[in-house]
Amino acid sequence: MHQMNPVSASLETEHLSDPAAGGHLLIVEPDELTLWSLTTYLGRWFIVEGRRTDRSGLGLLRSHSVEALVLSDELPVRSSEALALLARRRNPNVRTVLMVAQTTQPPRAMPRVVRIEKPFALPELARLLGVAALTETEPPLSVVPRGAVGRP
Repeated sequence: MHQMNPVSASLETEHLSDPAAGGHLLIVEPDELTLWSLTTYLGRWFIVEGRRTDRSGLGLLRSHSVEALVLSDELPVRSSEALALLARRRNPNVRTVLMVAQTTQPPRAMPRVVRIEKPFALPELARLLGVAALTETEPPLSVVPRGAVGRP
């Protein structure tokens, strides 16, 4: 028998709305450490569901609505577009953020999607998702692109 974790078990309802928090957030990020970091940090405001593949993210969005969506630029462009479009169809007010590591790439033409450049401070991502204001008391947490540690 398949055993679900508490976050997955909470996704049994048709619309994932939680008035006590920012609601439900889907993060689609192939890098396991980055996904863990984002899930852990944003879990104070959201009920977070993390997926490492575009396919599993699309599977979740086919049956559930989320209030926020965070996408990695490591996903294929068409997959990111499909995820953002499906999330918006299920919830027209979804907040969508695309994490980008290379600003030299031309921006993806994804309407109503906000871009955040890596490395970024996690409180800035929370602010873009509408759940936290940046304060000087926030811990100095950030996400850096893979392989960027130790670069000048």
